[in-house]
Amino acid sequence: AAVAAATGAPARADWPPAAARERASAVFPLSEHDAVVGRLAAGPLQPRPVPAGALAFLRGLPDSACESEADSRRAAEGMRRMPRRLRDTLLQFQLRGVETLLRWRGRGLLADEMGLGKTLQAIGFLGALQPWPALLVVPASLRLMWAEELERWLPELLTPSDVRLVASSSDALHQDERTPKVTITSFRLATLLQAGLRTRPWRAVVVDESHALSSQPKGSDAQQTEAVAALASGVPHLLLLSGTPSLSKPFCLWRQIHMLRPGLLGPDKWSFGREYCGSVRLGTGYFVPLGGGCRDWELNLLLRRAVMIRRRKAEVLTELPLKRRRWLRLPLLPLLAASEPGASLTDTLSLGERAAGGQPDASSAAAAAATAAPSGRALTGDGGEEIGGGEEGGGGGEAGSG
Repeated sequence: AAVAAATGAPARADWPPAAARERASAVFPLSEHDAVVGRLAAGPLQPRPVPAGALAFLRGLPDSACESEADSRRAAEGMRRMPRRLRDTLLQFQLRGVETLLRWRGRGLLADEMGLGKTLQAIGFLGALQPWPALLVVPASLRLMWAEELERWLPELLTPSDVRLVASSSDALHQDERTPKVTITSFRLATLLQAGLRTRPWRAVVVDESHALSSQPKGSDAQQTEAVAALASGVPHLLLLSGTPSLSKPFCLWRQIHMLRPGLLGPDKWSFGREYCGSVRLGTGYFVPLGGGCRDWELNLLLRRAVMIRRRKAEVLTELPLKRRRWLRLPLLPLLAASEPGASLTDTLSLGERAAGGQPDASSAAAAAATAAPSGRALTGDGGEEIGGGEEGGGGGEAGSG
């Protein structure tokens, strides 16, 4: 009401939404932003302006039917390029997710809840864009799963020789070696091998469990965060995947969003902390209260409009299948080496299940372990590998759960 009185603008009965009624009471065209702020500042109110990065983004949104139509046409072309079998397997909300990423020109944060098929949507994204060569940075225990799922869902586009698994420094690409269509590595190896990886002409980078790239409230960010950010710098297409993009507080988000749209949340993390996290200066560093944040409604609106796709199971429950089955493949050689002499196969598999963090019954685990990995890939590595596959009724990876 005070805003409306100061500016002479009529209040709207449908605005703001209930969740934000204590924060605003009038809506103005963006073109009048500067005039409205100036008028408010001349009166008894002390307006807190929209951060410059957010304002620049909003002013840069398509304001004509032609621009919007071009984005839609680009997305439709990409969806048609996606292999038919994969397109028919994706659920409707997953198709909408891929299409939105294409409308955003292949740059976004897919933050669906766990179990809603982020892996399969990412593969659909790659199948639609076909941005080779592509670099995938994933947790070490998921490298084999990603390789198998890519070969499973994109056989028309990728052969086993097109997918390079970097499981150790000895697997690094040699200087005179051609860049494969897809290279899959872990966060640790991406950090160790970043000098060589940065010389490659990547057209896309996909980061799984991207919350590992969180921003630190004091000093510089972690070494792996800086390394992966450097690898993604200048790459045309960037896809981040995380069911929990902010593990504890909004401040953790800054690095991920800055990688996708530099400047959207401010020129640096300190500016973001001041505007959206209520951070205060303590000596030479910043202190960000645990879970603290301000302007949350504005931040959420900005992220969803610009870079983030977030769906919860409750929102898409009617689109989920009743049940999905998955295999859990275990690396037998490391398990046998770690087991006690004379231990039974059941005891050995139980050891692997605990290492992989799962609790499947021994009979299903034994059947899965006895199944050879596609393309003759050895089931070895530095931990249990959880592999998508064998579902009833289609789907793959974490395509859905009941």
